[in-house]
Amino acid sequence: MYDFTDLNQIPHSAGSSFGLIYNTTDLEQELPGFRTLSVTGRGLISKDISTSKVPEMDGLRIDESSLPARTIDVKFLLRGSSATDLRRSYEKLNRFILTKNQTTVSFRDDPGRYYIGLVTDCNVDEELGNEVIGMMRIFCSKPYQYSNAVTNSGTSVSFPVNLYTIKLLADFSFIPTESGESIQIRNSYGQAITIGPVAAGRLYDLILSDDRITIKENGIRKMTLLSIQSGVETFTIQPGSVYSLSTGGTLTARFQELRL
Repeated sequence: MYDFTDLNQIPHSAGSSFGLIYNTTDLEQELPGFRTLSVTGRGLISKDISTSKVPEMDGLRIDESSLPARTIDVKFLLRGSSATDLRRSYEKLNRFILTKNQTTVSFRDDPGRYYIGLVTDCNVDEELGNEVIGMMRIFCSKPYQYSNAVTNSGTSVSFPVNLYTIKLLADFSFIPTESGESIQIRNSYGQAITIGPVAAGRLYDLILSDDRITIKENGIRKMTLLSIQSGVETFTIQPGSVYSLSTGGTLTARFQELRL
C-alpha cells in the first residue's frame, strides 16, 4: 500500500523540516509521536479544459480552461511508548485533524503561507508494535497558496508588483470625517467603487474575497450600501495599482497574495 519505510531508521527525537501544521496546530509539537515523512501535491498543477470539434478545423477548440482543486497527500509516522499510548495518540490525532470545515494547512518549510483544505481521508497500514505508517489526504477546493495578510494605511495604498502573484485579495476600511451621499474607493486604472450613504465617525469595511463581496458599517453587514451601479463587479485588485478615497482621507487596505 505504501513505499517501504524502515521505522528503525527514523530517530524518536527527529523533527521534520516540512512538518504539517493543520488548523494552526503543529502536529509534531502537540503530538510527540507524530512525524511527517513525505508530502506530495504542493508543486506543479495542471489545468482542466473543455474542448469541442469545429468542422474543417485541425485539432480541437478549447472552450474553457480552469485550475482544478488541489489534493495534498501527507505520509506520516505515529509512535506510542506502548500499545495503549498508541491508542491515545490515535485519539489525539483524530481530534486535531477532524475539522468540520476547511481550515488552514501549512508546512514548516514554507512559513508565512498556507492552503485552505480539509482532511477527507486518513488510513494506516498494519500496526507494527507501537508504531504505524499512515497517509492522510487533504482536499483544497481552491488550488491557491495564501500569504499572510499585509496591512497598509495612508491617503494612498498599494501592493508591490510580484512576478509570482496569481491573484490579489483586498479588504478596505475607512472612517469618514463628514457624512455624505457617497464616497468612492478608486484605483489607478480609473475604476471606482461607490459606497453610500456614509455617516461621519462610522467604520466602513469593504471585503473583496475570492468568492464574495461584503460591506459592513460598524461591524454590521449592510449590503444596501452597494448599489447595482456601485462598480464593485468591475473593480480590479492588481499588484502595483494605487488605491485612494475620493475625499482624500485615510484608507486602510489589507492585502493577501495568492500563488500556486
